[in-house]
Amino acid sequence: IRSTYETTAASFNYAISKNLDAEYSWKVELGVDYVKQDDEYLLPNALKNYENVTFNLGFKKNFVLGNSMNRRLLLDIHGAYNNNIGGEYVRSEKFIEANGSYTVVTEMEQGLQNYYTSDYYRIGGSLTYSQQVKEDANINMFAKLAFDRKNNKSDFDFDGRSFLSVSLGCNF
Repeated sequence: IRSTYETTAASFNYAISKNLDAEYSWKVELGVDYVKQDDEYLLPNALKNYENVTFNLGFKKNFVLGNSMNRRLLLDIHGAYNNNIGGEYVRSEKFIEANGSYTVVTEMEQGLQNYYTSDYYRIGGSLTYSQQVKEDANINMFAKLAFDRKNNKSDFDFDGRSFLSVSLGCNF
């Protein structure tokens, strides 16, 4: 299927922090993101587009658990509000004839478009524990638990989405 895709994106982010030696003690983050997506599927013809502005706010606090092994606990709390400016999913008669019986086209694509064109708020946070592997090494290991919840504020058939992630890793 021949298609054209066009994305316009702009962001503004600002952060203020209080330093603690070579790291920060706390940080406050503000941001605004703009995204406009214009997709056209040419053969057979269909249009899919959306335009959103998202306002973000976050707070991070770095707790020093001990200077030996550089043990830290990072708390991250953040939220956002997404305002949908517009969007549509328009399928031509030929597109419907060619793809009308496919669940991906009839249900999944429309559900995804509903998600992209919804107003929602998001709240979440994470906890990250980190420490050096050995006292004299510049290698840190970490464990992170993160959770985000998006709540739909538009009149679509979904309540929201939740995300849970667990990360283990090493920085060197």
